[in-house]
Amino acid sequence: MPLAFDSSQSPQAAQVRLAELRTLLQAWLRLLWNQAPPLQTAADASAGASPLPAAPQILPSGLLLPAQLGAGQLWHKLQHERHGLHGLDTLARQDQDHHPTTDTVLVDLTRWYLAASAHAAAHLVHSRHRYDTAGVPPITQVLLGVLEDARIEQLAARELPGLQRLWCHWHAQAAARAPADDASLEALLRRLAHALADPAVEDPHPWVRKGQALFRQRMQEHHDFTQDPVALRRLASELGNELGQMRRALNPRSYRPLPLYRDDNHWLWYQSGAEKTIAQPPAPPPPRHQPGPSPNATDAPDATQTRHPEWDARIRQLRRNWCSVHTFAAAEGQPWRAPPPLLVQALTGILRNQRPHWLTLARRHDLHHEGDALQLDAAVQAGVQRRSGHDGDWRIFERQHGIASTAALVLLDHSASTATRLVSDGDGDGDGGTILDMHRQLASSLLAGMQQAGWRSAAHGFCSDGRHAVRMGCLKDFDDAVDARLQRRLGSLQSGYSTRLGAVLRHAGSLLGQRPESQRLLIVLGDAEVHDIDVHAPHYLEHDTRQALRELRQAGVRVACLCAASDATAALDRLWGMHQWRRVQHPEQLPQALRGLLGA
Repeated sequence: MPLAFDSSQSPQAAQVRLAELRTLLQAWLRLLWNQAPPLQTAADASAGASPLPAAPQILPSGLLLPAQLGAGQLWHKLQHERHGLHGLDTLARQDQDHHPTTDTVLVDLTRWYLAASAHAAAHLVHSRHRYDTAGVPPITQVLLGVLEDARIEQLAARELPGLQRLWCHWHAQAAARAPADDASLEALLRRLAHALADPAVEDPHPWVRKGQALFRQRMQEHHDFTQDPVALRRLASELGNELGQMRRALNPRSYRPLPLYRDDNHWLWYQSGAEKTIAQPPAPPPPRHQPGPSPNATDAPDATQTRHPEWDARIRQLRRNWCSVHTFAAAEGQPWRAPPPLLVQALTGILRNQRPHWLTLARRHDLHHEGDALQLDAAVQAGVQRRSGHDGDWRIFERQHGIASTAALVLLDHSASTATRLVSDGDGDGDGGTILDMHRQLASSLLAGMQQAGWRSAAHGFCSDGRHAVRMGCLKDFDDAVDARLQRRLGSLQSGYSTRLGAVLRHAGSLLGQRPESQRLLIVLGDAEVHDIDVHAPHYLEHDTRQALRELRQAGVRVACLCAASDATAALDRLWGMHQWRRVQHPEQLPQALRGLLGA
Protein backbone atom coordinates (compact mmCIF):
# COMPACT_ATOMS: atom_id res chain seq x y z
CA MET A 1 0.00 0.00 0.00
CA PRO A 2 1.32 3.52 -0.71
CA LEU A 3 2.54 5.45 2.33
CA ALA A 4 1.77 9.15 2.68
CA PHE A 5 5.11 10.50 3.85
CA ASP A 6 5.51 14.21 4.53
CA SER A 7 8.47 15.04 2.31
CA SER A 8 8.34 18.70 3.32
CA GLN A 9 10.16 17.91 6.57
CA SER A 10 13.87 18.44 6.83
CA PRO A 11 15.94 15.23 7.07
CA GLN A 12 16.85 16.03 10.68
CA ALA A 13 13.19 16.50 11.65
CA ALA A 14 11.81 13.59 9.62
CA GLN A 15 9.78 11.05 11.55
CA VAL A 16 7.27 8.24 11.02
CA ARG A 17 4.41 7.16 13.28
CA LEU A 18 3.36 3.64 14.10
CA ALA A 19 -0.26 4.58 13.40
CA GLU A 20 0.69 5.30 9.79
CA LEU A 21 2.51 1.98 9.43
CA ARG A 22 0.17 -0.31 11.37
CA THR A 23 -1.61 -1.75 8.32
CA LEU A 24 1.67 -2.21 6.46
CA LEU A 25 3.33 -3.98 9.40
CA GLN A 26 0.36 -6.28 10.00
CA ALA A 27 0.36 -7.29 6.33
CA TRP A 28 4.14 -7.78 6.58
CA LEU A 29 3.85 -10.20 9.50
CA ARG A 30 0.97 -12.06 7.85
CA LEU A 31 3.09 -12.48 4.73
CA LEU A 32 6.11 -13.73 6.68
CA TRP A 33 4.62 -16.21 9.15
CA ASN A 34 0.87 -15.78 9.10
CA GLN A 35 1.18 -14.00 12.44
CA ALA A 36 -1.12 -11.14 13.38
CA PRO A 37 -0.19 -9.96 16.90
CA PRO A 38 -1.74 -6.62 17.86
CA LEU A 39 0.73 -3.76 17.35
CA GLN A 40 0.56 -1.39 20.28
CA THR A 41 2.08 1.88 21.39
CA ALA A 42 2.52 3.02 24.97
CA ALA A 43 -0.97 4.54 24.92
CA ASP A 44 -2.47 1.15 24.00
CA ALA A 45 -0.49 -0.92 26.48
CA SER A 46 -1.47 -1.91 29.98
CA ALA A 47 -0.42 0.05 33.04
CA GLY A 48 3.21 -0.30 33.97
CA ALA A 49 4.61 -0.11 30.45
CA SER A 50 7.08 2.71 29.94
CA PRO A 51 5.64 5.76 28.11
CA LEU A 52 8.16 5.42 25.28
CA PRO A 53 9.94 2.08 25.40
CA ALA A 54 13.69 2.15 24.84
CA ALA A 55 13.30 -1.11 22.97
CA PRO A 56 10.44 -3.06 21.40
CA GLN A 57 8.66 -5.34 23.83
CA ILE A 58 6.78 -8.63 23.52
CA LEU A 59 3.73 -8.56 25.78
CA PRO A 60 0.88 -11.05 26.27
CA SER A 61 -1.37 -8.47 24.61
CA GLY A 62 0.81 -7.94 21.53
CA LEU A 63 3.97 -6.21 20.31
CA LEU A 64 4.85 -2.85 21.85
CA LEU A 65 6.66 -0.53 19.44
CA PRO A 66 7.59 3.17 19.64
CA ALA A 67 4.62 5.39 18.83
CA GLN A 68 6.85 7.41 16.55
CA LEU A 69 10.45 7.40 15.45
CA GLY A 70 12.56 10.26 14.19
CA ALA A 71 16.11 10.26 12.89
CA GLY A 72 17.19 13.05 15.20
CA GLN A 73 15.46 11.50 18.21
CA LEU A 74 17.05 8.12 17.72
CA TRP A 75 20.43 9.66 16.97
CA HIS A 76 20.33 11.52 20.29
CA LYS A 77 19.36 8.44 22.26
CA LEU A 78 22.07 6.35 20.67
CA GLN A 79 24.77 8.89 21.30
CA HIS A 80 23.66 9.20 24.90
CA GLU A 81 23.63 5.47 25.55
CA ARG A 82 27.09 4.97 23.99
CA HIS A 83 26.26 1.39 23.02
CA GLY A 84 28.08 1.40 19.73
CA LEU A 85 25.25 2.04 17.26
CA HIS A 86 25.29 5.72 16.33
CA GLY A 87 22.51 6.32 13.89
CA LEU A 88 20.13 4.85 11.43
CA ASP A 89 20.81 3.65 7.95
CA THR A 90 19.84 7.08 6.68
CA LEU A 91 22.63 8.72 8.62
CA ALA A 92 25.19 6.54 6.85
CA ARG A 93 23.63 6.25 3.39
CA GLN A 94 24.27 9.73 2.09
CA ASP A 95 24.54 11.13 -1.38
CA GLN A 96 27.70 12.50 -2.91
CA ASP A 97 27.25 15.79 -1.02
CA HIS A 98 26.93 13.82 2.26
CA HIS A 99 23.37 15.02 2.82
CA PRO A 100 20.58 12.43 3.11
CA THR A 101 17.26 13.33 1.58
CA THR A 102 14.05 13.44 3.56
CA ASP A 103 12.56 10.60 1.50
CA THR A 104 15.59 8.41 2.23
CA VAL A 105 15.27 9.11 5.95
CA LEU A 106 11.57 8.23 5.96
CA VAL A 107 12.07 5.00 4.02
CA ASP A 108 14.85 3.87 6.34
CA LEU A 109 12.84 4.68 9.44
CA THR A 110 10.11 2.47 7.98
CA ARG A 111 12.67 -0.28 7.42
CA TRP A 112 13.55 -0.05 11.11
CA TYR A 113 9.93 -0.83 11.99
CA LEU A 114 9.97 -3.73 9.52
CA ALA A 115 13.14 -5.15 11.11
CA ALA A 116 11.82 -4.70 14.67
CA SER A 117 8.42 -6.28 14.03
CA ALA A 118 9.92 -9.19 12.05
CA HIS A 119 12.39 -9.93 14.85
CA ALA A 120 9.68 -9.91 17.52
CA ALA A 121 7.41 -12.11 15.39
CA ALA A 122 10.30 -14.54 14.83
CA HIS A 123 10.34 -15.01 18.61
CA LEU A 124 6.63 -15.84 18.55
CA VAL A 125 7.27 -18.48 15.89
CA HIS A 126 10.53 -20.04 17.08
CA SER A 127 10.94 -19.30 20.83
CA ARG A 128 9.14 -21.90 22.92
CA HIS A 129 11.03 -21.90 26.23
CA ARG A 130 11.36 -19.57 29.21
CA TYR A 131 14.09 -19.63 31.83
CA ASP A 132 14.00 -19.24 35.60
CA THR A 133 15.87 -16.16 36.86
CA ALA A 134 16.70 -17.86 40.18
CA GLY A 135 20.47 -18.11 40.60
CA VAL A 136 21.25 -16.76 37.13
CA PRO A 137 23.67 -13.78 37.12
CA PRO A 138 22.63 -10.72 35.08
CA ILE A 139 25.47 -11.22 32.59
CA THR A 140 24.24 -14.76 31.86
CA GLN A 141 20.71 -13.45 31.34
CA VAL A 142 22.00 -10.83 28.90
CA LEU A 143 24.12 -13.36 27.00
CA LEU A 144 21.26 -15.82 26.78
CA GLY A 145 19.20 -13.06 25.18
CA VAL A 146 21.95 -12.42 22.62
CA LEU A 147 22.18 -16.14 21.81
CA GLU A 148 18.42 -16.61 21.58
CA ASP A 149 18.15 -13.58 19.29
CA ALA A 150 20.78 -15.11 17.01
CA ARG A 151 19.11 -18.54 17.12
CA ILE A 152 15.65 -17.38 16.08
CA GLU A 153 17.05 -15.09 13.39
CA GLN A 154 19.01 -17.97 11.88
CA LEU A 155 15.91 -20.18 11.86
CA ALA A 156 13.88 -17.39 10.27
CA ALA A 157 16.55 -16.65 7.65
CA ARG A 158 16.62 -20.30 6.56
CA GLU A 159 13.04 -19.88 5.40
CA LEU A 160 13.26 -16.25 4.31
CA PRO A 161 16.85 -15.29 3.39
CA GLY A 162 15.91 -11.66 2.76
CA LEU A 163 15.39 -11.17 6.49
CA GLN A 164 19.08 -11.82 7.12
CA ARG A 165 19.98 -8.95 4.79
CA LEU A 166 17.48 -6.69 6.54
CA TRP A 167 18.81 -7.48 10.01
CA CYS A 168 22.51 -7.63 9.10
CA HIS A 169 22.28 -4.13 7.67
CA TRP A 170 21.70 -2.73 11.14
CA HIS A 171 24.57 -4.78 12.55
CA ALA A 172 26.86 -3.41 9.86
CA GLN A 173 25.82 0.17 10.62
CA ALA A 174 26.50 -0.42 14.31
CA ALA A 175 29.97 -1.73 13.53
CA ALA A 176 30.73 1.08 11.08
CA ARG A 177 29.94 3.80 13.63
CA ALA A 178 31.59 2.21 16.67
CA PRO A 179 35.22 2.93 17.66
CA ALA A 180 37.42 0.16 16.29
CA ASP A 181 39.25 -0.32 19.60
CA ASP A 182 36.15 -0.33 21.84
CA ALA A 183 36.39 -3.43 24.06
CA SER A 184 33.86 -2.43 26.70
CA LEU A 185 31.34 -5.02 27.80
CA GLU A 186 28.55 -3.40 25.77
CA ALA A 187 30.79 -3.27 22.70
CA LEU A 188 31.78 -6.94 23.05
CA LEU A 189 28.12 -7.95 23.30
CA ARG A 190 27.32 -5.91 20.20
CA ARG A 191 30.26 -7.42 18.33
CA LEU A 192 29.21 -10.94 19.35
CA ALA A 193 25.67 -10.27 18.12
CA HIS A 194 27.10 -9.09 14.79
CA ALA A 195 29.35 -12.15 14.45
CA LEU A 196 26.45 -14.50 15.18
CA ALA A 197 24.16 -12.74 12.71
CA ASP A 198 26.64 -12.59 9.83
CA PRO A 199 28.83 -15.68 9.18
CA ALA A 200 31.17 -13.56 7.06
CA VAL A 201 32.22 -11.44 10.05
CA GLU A 202 35.71 -12.19 11.38
CA ASP A 203 36.04 -10.27 14.63
CA PRO A 204 39.61 -9.90 15.96
CA HIS A 205 38.66 -10.27 19.63
CA PRO A 206 39.34 -13.81 20.98
CA TRP A 207 36.19 -13.88 23.13
CA VAL A 208 33.95 -12.93 20.20
CA ARG A 209 35.61 -15.51 17.95
CA LYS A 210 35.16 -18.20 20.59
CA GLY A 211 31.50 -17.33 21.09
CA GLN A 212 30.90 -17.42 17.35
CA ALA A 213 32.58 -20.82 16.96
CA LEU A 214 30.86 -22.41 19.97
CA PHE A 215 27.44 -21.18 18.89
CA ARG A 216 27.81 -22.63 15.40
CA GLN A 217 29.10 -25.93 16.76
CA ARG A 218 26.38 -26.39 19.36
CA MET A 219 23.58 -25.31 17.04
CA GLN A 220 24.47 -28.41 15.02
CA GLU A 221 25.07 -30.68 18.02
CA HIS A 222 21.80 -29.76 19.74
CA HIS A 223 19.62 -29.50 16.61
CA ASP A 224 19.16 -25.72 16.83
CA PHE A 225 18.55 -26.04 20.61
CA THR A 226 14.92 -26.93 19.91
CA GLN A 227 14.98 -30.16 21.95
CA ASP A 228 17.57 -29.08 24.54
CA PRO A 229 17.11 -25.37 25.32
CA VAL A 230 19.07 -25.78 28.56
CA ALA A 231 22.17 -26.25 26.40
CA LEU A 232 21.77 -22.65 25.25
CA ARG A 233 21.78 -21.49 28.86
CA ARG A 234 24.93 -23.51 29.55
CA LEU A 235 26.65 -21.79 26.63
CA ALA A 236 25.60 -18.38 27.95
CA SER A 237 26.99 -19.27 31.39
CA GLU A 238 30.27 -20.42 29.86
CA LEU A 239 30.73 -17.21 27.90
CA GLY A 240 29.66 -15.15 30.91
CA ASN A 241 32.31 -16.76 33.11
CA GLU A 242 34.99 -15.71 30.64
CA LEU A 243 33.72 -12.14 30.68
CA GLY A 244 33.91 -12.21 34.46
CA GLN A 245 37.53 -13.29 34.29
CA MET A 246 38.19 -10.29 32.02
CA ARG A 247 36.78 -8.03 34.77
CA ARG A 248 34.04 -6.64 32.55
CA ALA A 249 31.22 -5.07 34.57
CA LEU A 250 27.59 -4.86 33.50
CA ASN A 251 24.95 -2.34 34.53
CA PRO A 252 21.70 -4.32 34.04
CA ARG A 253 19.52 -1.22 34.44
CA SER A 254 21.08 0.72 31.59
CA TYR A 255 21.85 -2.18 29.25
CA ARG A 256 19.67 -2.83 26.22
CA PRO A 257 20.10 -5.29 23.35
CA LEU A 258 21.73 -4.09 20.16
CA PRO A 259 21.05 -3.31 17.37
CA LEU A 260 18.12 -1.23 18.52
CA TYR A 261 15.50 -3.10 16.48
CA ARG A 262 15.75 -6.01 18.94
CA ASP A 263 13.29 -6.35 21.81
CA ASP A 264 14.29 -6.18 25.47
CA ASN A 265 14.05 -9.98 26.03
CA HIS A 266 12.20 -9.55 29.35
CA TRP A 267 9.63 -12.10 28.20
CA LEU A 268 12.40 -14.74 28.08
CA TRP A 269 12.55 -15.01 31.88
CA TYR A 270 10.20 -15.88 34.70
CA GLN A 271 10.55 -15.98 38.48
CA SER A 272 10.27 -19.29 40.30
CA GLY A 273 6.67 -20.34 40.73
CA ALA A 274 5.45 -18.44 37.67
CA GLU A 275 3.99 -20.08 34.60
CA LYS A 276 6.70 -21.28 32.23
CA THR A 277 4.80 -21.16 28.98
CA ILE A 278 5.33 -18.16 26.74
CA ALA A 279 2.29 -15.95 26.62
CA GLN A 280 1.33 -15.59 23.00
CA PRO A 281 -0.60 -12.61 21.63
CA PRO A 282 -4.21 -13.47 20.87
CA ALA A 283 -4.75 -15.27 17.60
CA PRO A 284 -6.63 -13.44 14.86
CA PRO A 285 -10.22 -14.47 14.18
CA PRO A 286 -10.72 -16.99 11.38
CA PRO A 287 -11.45 -15.57 7.93
CA ARG A 288 -15.08 -14.89 7.23
CA HIS A 289 -15.34 -17.61 4.58
CA GLN A 290 -14.81 -20.27 7.20
CA PRO A 291 -18.07 -21.64 8.58
CA GLY A 292 -16.79 -22.50 12.02
CA PRO A 293 -13.84 -22.66 14.38
CA SER A 294 -11.18 -25.31 14.27
CA PRO A 295 -9.17 -26.68 17.19
CA ASN A 296 -6.34 -24.29 17.94
CA ALA A 297 -3.34 -26.55 18.28
CA THR A 298 -1.13 -23.91 19.85
CA ASP A 299 -3.63 -23.50 22.71
CA ALA A 300 -3.76 -27.22 23.54
CA PRO A 301 -1.71 -28.06 26.65
CA ASP A 302 -0.29 -31.23 25.08
CA ALA A 303 0.42 -29.77 21.63
CA THR A 304 3.72 -30.65 19.99
CA GLN A 305 5.23 -29.05 16.90
CA THR A 306 7.14 -30.83 14.13
CA ARG A 307 8.74 -29.19 11.11
CA HIS A 308 8.46 -30.78 7.67
CA PRO A 309 9.77 -29.84 4.22
CA GLU A 310 7.61 -28.82 1.30
CA TRP A 311 8.18 -29.38 -2.41
CA ASP A 312 8.46 -26.26 -4.55
CA ALA A 313 7.98 -27.36 -8.16
CA ARG A 314 9.12 -23.95 -9.42
CA ILE A 315 12.67 -24.55 -8.19
CA ARG A 316 12.34 -28.36 -8.10
CA GLN A 317 13.60 -28.53 -4.52
CA LEU A 318 12.29 -29.34 -1.08
CA ARG A 319 12.13 -26.27 1.15
CA ARG A 320 13.67 -27.47 4.40
CA ASN A 321 11.59 -27.15 7.60
CA TRP A 322 9.00 -25.16 5.67
CA CYS A 323 5.82 -26.26 7.46
CA SER A 324 4.95 -26.59 11.14
CA VAL A 325 2.60 -29.45 12.01
CA HIS A 326 0.94 -29.15 15.43
CA THR A 327 -0.35 -32.42 16.89
CA PHE A 328 -2.61 -32.57 19.92
CA ALA A 329 -5.36 -34.65 21.49
CA ALA A 330 -8.66 -33.78 19.86
CA ALA A 331 -11.35 -32.24 22.04
CA GLU A 332 -14.41 -34.22 23.08
CA GLY A 333 -17.97 -33.24 22.24
CA GLN A 334 -21.34 -34.84 21.70
CA PRO A 335 -20.72 -38.49 20.74
CA TRP A 336 -21.02 -39.42 17.09
CA ARG A 337 -23.34 -42.31 16.32
CA ALA A 338 -21.88 -45.82 16.39
CA PRO A 339 -21.42 -47.57 13.03
CA PRO A 340 -24.03 -50.14 11.91
CA PRO A 341 -23.01 -53.65 13.12
CA LEU A 342 -23.65 -55.25 9.73
CA LEU A 343 -21.37 -52.72 8.04
CA VAL A 344 -18.60 -53.35 10.56
CA GLN A 345 -19.02 -57.10 10.07
CA ALA A 346 -18.65 -56.72 6.29
CA LEU A 347 -15.53 -54.58 6.65
CA THR A 348 -14.03 -57.02 9.15
CA GLY A 349 -14.45 -59.88 6.71
CA ILE A 350 -12.67 -57.96 3.96
CA LEU A 351 -9.77 -56.97 6.20
CA ARG A 352 -9.41 -60.33 7.95
CA ASN A 353 -9.98 -62.89 5.21
CA GLN A 354 -8.46 -61.29 2.15
CA ARG A 355 -4.76 -60.83 1.42
CA PRO A 356 -4.56 -57.63 -0.65
CA HIS A 357 -2.13 -57.66 -3.55
CA TRP A 358 -0.20 -54.74 -2.11
CA LEU A 359 0.80 -56.79 0.93
CA THR A 360 3.18 -58.74 -1.34
CA LEU A 361 5.30 -55.63 -1.84
CA ALA A 362 8.15 -56.27 0.57
CA ARG A 363 10.51 -53.67 1.92
CA ARG A 364 14.24 -54.19 1.43
CA HIS A 365 14.89 -55.13 5.05
CA ASP A 366 12.21 -57.88 4.78
CA LEU A 367 14.18 -59.72 2.05
CA HIS A 368 16.68 -62.53 2.56
CA HIS A 369 19.34 -64.52 0.68
CA GLU A 370 17.14 -67.61 1.07
CA GLY A 371 13.41 -67.87 1.40
CA ASP A 372 10.07 -69.25 0.26
CA ALA A 373 9.42 -67.05 -2.77
CA LEU A 374 11.40 -64.95 -5.23
CA GLN A 375 10.77 -61.21 -5.04
CA LEU A 376 10.83 -60.27 -8.72
CA ASP A 377 11.61 -56.54 -8.42
CA ALA A 378 14.57 -57.20 -6.13
CA ALA A 379 15.88 -59.93 -8.45
CA VAL A 380 15.72 -57.65 -11.50
CA GLN A 381 17.47 -54.86 -9.63
CA ALA A 382 20.24 -57.20 -8.48
CA GLY A 383 20.73 -58.46 -12.05
CA VAL A 384 21.01 -54.92 -13.40
CA GLN A 385 23.60 -54.05 -10.76
CA ARG A 386 25.63 -57.14 -11.62
CA ARG A 387 25.66 -56.34 -15.36
CA SER A 388 26.76 -52.81 -14.48
CA GLY A 389 29.86 -54.19 -12.81
CA HIS A 390 28.62 -53.93 -9.23
CA ASP A 391 28.21 -56.73 -6.72
CA GLY A 392 24.49 -56.12 -6.26
CA ASP A 393 22.27 -56.93 -3.31
CA TRP A 394 21.19 -60.57 -3.64
CA ARG A 395 18.63 -60.51 -0.83
CA ILE A 396 15.89 -61.37 -3.28
CA PHE A 397 13.74 -63.91 -1.40
CA GLU A 398 10.72 -63.45 0.83
CA ARG A 399 9.84 -65.66 3.76
CA GLN A 400 6.28 -66.54 4.62
CA HIS A 401 5.22 -65.31 8.07
CA GLY A 402 1.56 -66.21 7.92
CA ILE A 403 -0.82 -63.25 7.85
CA ALA A 404 1.05 -59.97 7.63
CA SER A 405 0.64 -57.57 10.55
CA THR A 406 -0.72 -54.21 9.47
CA ALA A 407 -0.75 -50.70 10.89
CA ALA A 408 -3.32 -48.34 9.37
CA LEU A 409 -3.68 -44.60 9.85
CA VAL A 410 -6.93 -42.85 8.90
CA LEU A 411 -6.83 -39.10 8.16
CA LEU A 412 -10.04 -37.03 8.22
CA ASP A 413 -10.17 -33.75 6.34
CA HIS A 414 -12.36 -31.27 8.25
CA SER A 415 -11.43 -28.11 6.35
CA ALA A 416 -14.02 -25.52 5.33
CA SER A 417 -15.01 -27.43 2.19
CA THR A 418 -16.32 -30.35 4.27
CA ALA A 419 -19.29 -28.22 5.35
CA THR A 420 -20.83 -28.87 1.91
CA ARG A 421 -23.98 -30.94 2.13
CA LEU A 422 -24.37 -34.24 0.30
CA VAL A 423 -27.81 -34.03 -1.27
CA SER A 424 -29.53 -37.34 -1.93
CA ASP A 425 -30.23 -37.93 -5.62
CA GLY A 426 -33.07 -40.34 -4.98
CA ASP A 427 -30.98 -43.42 -5.62
CA GLY A 428 -29.41 -43.55 -2.19
CA ASP A 429 -26.15 -42.01 -3.31
CA GLY A 430 -26.32 -39.33 -0.64
CA ASP A 431 -27.84 -39.09 2.84
CA GLY A 432 -28.38 -35.35 3.06
CA GLY A 433 -25.60 -34.79 5.64
CA THR A 434 -22.37 -32.88 5.15
CA ILE A 435 -19.10 -34.19 3.79
CA LEU A 436 -17.71 -34.01 7.33
CA ASP A 437 -20.60 -36.16 8.57
CA MET A 438 -19.69 -38.75 5.94
CA HIS A 439 -16.03 -38.60 6.97
CA ARG A 440 -17.05 -39.24 10.59
CA GLN A 441 -19.20 -42.20 9.59
CA LEU A 442 -16.53 -43.72 7.34
CA ALA A 443 -13.82 -43.31 9.97
CA SER A 444 -15.95 -44.81 12.73
CA SER A 445 -16.81 -47.82 10.56
CA LEU A 446 -13.27 -48.37 9.27
CA LEU A 447 -11.69 -48.18 12.72
CA ALA A 448 -14.23 -50.60 14.19
CA GLY A 449 -13.62 -53.08 11.36
CA MET A 450 -9.84 -52.77 11.69
CA GLN A 451 -10.02 -53.45 15.42
CA GLN A 452 -12.09 -56.60 14.94
CA ALA A 453 -9.77 -57.76 12.14
CA GLY A 454 -6.73 -57.47 14.41
CA TRP A 455 -5.20 -54.45 12.66
CA ARG A 456 -3.48 -51.71 14.68
CA SER A 457 -5.08 -48.41 13.73
CA ALA A 458 -5.00 -44.70 14.51
CA ALA A 459 -6.93 -41.66 13.29
CA HIS A 460 -6.26 -37.92 13.05
CA GLY A 461 -8.37 -35.00 11.88
CA PHE A 462 -6.55 -32.26 9.97
CA CYS A 463 -6.85 -28.73 8.63
CA SER A 464 -4.46 -25.80 8.15
CA ASP A 465 -4.26 -22.03 8.48
CA GLY A 466 -0.97 -21.27 6.75
CA ARG A 467 2.25 -23.22 6.62
CA HIS A 468 3.03 -22.65 10.29
CA ALA A 469 -0.41 -23.76 11.50
CA VAL A 470 -1.02 -27.24 10.07
CA ARG A 471 -3.19 -28.93 12.69
CA MET A 472 -3.61 -32.64 13.33
CA GLY A 473 -5.89 -33.60 16.19
CA CYS A 474 -5.46 -37.18 17.42
CA LEU A 475 -8.82 -38.96 17.47
CA LYS A 476 -7.39 -42.40 18.21
CA ASP A 477 -3.84 -43.57 18.82
CA PHE A 478 -2.54 -47.00 17.82
CA ASP A 479 -2.85 -48.27 21.39
CA ASP A 480 -6.36 -46.89 21.94
CA ALA A 481 -9.53 -48.92 21.65
CA VAL A 482 -12.51 -48.02 19.49
CA ASP A 483 -14.74 -46.79 22.29
CA ALA A 484 -17.00 -43.98 23.43
CA ARG A 485 -14.10 -41.52 23.65
CA LEU A 486 -13.43 -41.94 19.93
CA GLN A 487 -17.08 -41.20 19.19
CA ARG A 488 -16.95 -38.06 21.37
CA ARG A 489 -13.82 -36.86 19.58
CA LEU A 490 -15.41 -37.49 16.20
CA GLY A 491 -18.43 -35.51 17.34
CA SER A 492 -16.27 -32.51 18.29
CA LEU A 493 -14.88 -31.98 14.77
CA GLN A 494 -16.01 -28.82 12.99
CA SER A 495 -15.44 -27.69 9.42
CA GLY A 496 -13.02 -24.80 9.05
CA TYR A 497 -9.77 -23.50 7.60
CA SER A 498 -7.79 -24.94 4.69
CA THR A 499 -6.10 -28.12 3.44
CA ARG A 500 -2.30 -28.27 3.28
CA LEU A 501 -2.25 -31.97 2.54
CA GLY A 502 1.44 -32.48 1.74
CA ALA A 503 2.58 -31.58 5.26
CA VAL A 504 -0.14 -33.80 6.74
CA LEU A 505 0.94 -36.76 4.58
CA ARG A 506 4.58 -36.35 5.57
CA HIS A 507 3.73 -36.27 9.25
CA ALA A 508 1.45 -39.28 8.90
CA GLY A 509 4.29 -41.10 7.13
CA SER A 510 6.63 -40.35 10.03
CA LEU A 511 4.07 -41.79 12.47
CA LEU A 512 3.68 -44.96 10.41
CA GLY A 513 7.44 -45.22 10.02
CA GLN A 514 7.73 -45.71 13.78
CA ARG A 515 5.40 -48.72 13.77
CA PRO A 516 6.82 -52.28 14.06
CA GLU A 517 4.14 -53.84 11.83
CA SER A 518 5.35 -55.26 8.53
CA GLN A 519 2.71 -53.49 6.42
CA ARG A 520 1.53 -49.89 6.61
CA LEU A 521 -1.60 -48.36 5.12
CA LEU A 522 -2.67 -44.71 5.05
CA ILE A 523 -6.31 -43.93 4.21
CA VAL A 524 -7.26 -40.30 3.57
CA LEU A 525 -10.89 -39.26 3.84
CA GLY A 526 -10.68 -36.20 1.63
CA ASP A 527 -10.85 -34.89 -1.92
CA ALA A 528 -8.74 -33.29 -4.64
CA GLU A 529 -8.92 -29.75 -3.24
CA VAL A 530 -5.61 -28.62 -1.72
CA HIS A 531 -5.26 -24.96 -0.82
CA ASP A 532 -4.08 -22.64 1.95
CA ILE A 533 -4.33 -18.96 2.75
CA ASP A 534 -0.64 -18.17 2.14
CA VAL A 535 -0.35 -19.96 -1.23
CA HIS A 536 -1.29 -18.12 -4.40
CA ALA A 537 0.70 -19.96 -7.09
CA PRO A 538 -1.58 -22.23 -9.16
CA HIS A 539 -1.07 -25.97 -8.56
CA TYR A 540 1.74 -25.32 -6.00
CA LEU A 541 0.16 -27.46 -3.27
CA GLU A 542 -1.01 -30.04 -5.79
CA HIS A 543 2.60 -30.60 -6.88
CA ASP A 544 3.70 -30.83 -3.24
CA THR A 545 0.97 -33.37 -2.45
CA ARG A 546 1.98 -35.59 -5.35
CA GLN A 547 5.61 -35.38 -4.23
CA ALA A 548 4.61 -36.37 -0.68
CA LEU A 549 2.67 -39.33 -2.08
CA ARG A 550 5.74 -40.45 -4.04
CA GLU A 551 7.84 -40.23 -0.88
CA LEU A 552 5.37 -42.37 1.05
CA ARG A 553 5.16 -45.05 -1.63
CA GLN A 554 8.95 -45.19 -1.86
CA ALA A 555 9.00 -45.76 1.90
CA GLY A 556 6.65 -48.74 1.54
CA VAL A 557 3.47 -47.00 2.71
CA ARG A 558 0.34 -47.69 0.68
CA VAL A 559 -1.87 -44.58 0.38
CA ALA A 560 -5.52 -44.58 -0.64
CA CYS A 561 -8.27 -41.96 -0.69
CA LEU A 562 -11.99 -42.27 -0.01
CA CYS A 563 -13.75 -39.22 -1.45
CA ALA A 564 -17.21 -38.15 -0.35
CA ALA A 565 -17.18 -34.92 -2.38
CA SER A 566 -18.40 -34.55 -5.94
CA ASP A 567 -15.00 -33.54 -7.32
CA ALA A 568 -14.28 -34.14 -10.98
CA THR A 569 -12.90 -37.59 -11.64
CA ALA A 570 -10.00 -36.15 -13.66
CA ALA A 571 -8.86 -34.03 -10.70
CA LEU A 572 -8.96 -37.03 -8.36
CA ASP A 573 -7.08 -39.20 -10.88
CA ARG A 574 -4.43 -36.51 -11.29
CA LEU A 575 -3.82 -36.12 -7.57
CA TRP A 576 -4.23 -39.64 -6.21
CA GLY A 577 -3.80 -41.92 -9.20
CA MET A 578 -6.51 -43.73 -11.13
CA HIS A 579 -6.60 -46.84 -8.93
CA GLN A 580 -5.82 -45.23 -5.56
CA TRP A 581 -9.16 -43.60 -4.76
CA ARG A 582 -12.85 -44.44 -4.62
CA ARG A 583 -15.91 -42.25 -4.27
CA VAL A 584 -18.11 -43.06 -1.25
CA GLN A 585 -21.19 -40.92 -0.63
CA HIS A 586 -23.10 -43.45 1.47
CA PRO A 587 -21.77 -45.85 4.15
CA GLU A 588 -23.19 -48.85 2.28
CA GLN A 589 -20.73 -48.14 -0.55
CA LEU A 590 -17.72 -48.51 1.77
CA PRO A 591 -17.18 -52.32 1.59
CA GLN A 592 -17.09 -52.34 -2.19
CA ALA A 593 -14.79 -49.32 -2.27
CA LEU A 594 -12.43 -50.85 0.29
CA ARG A 595 -12.35 -54.16 -1.58
CA GLY A 596 -11.42 -52.30 -4.77
CA LEU A 597 -8.66 -50.29 -3.09
CA LEU A 598 -7.08 -53.31 -1.42
CA GLY A 599 -7.31 -55.40 -4.57
CA ALA A 600 -9.39 -58.12 -2.96
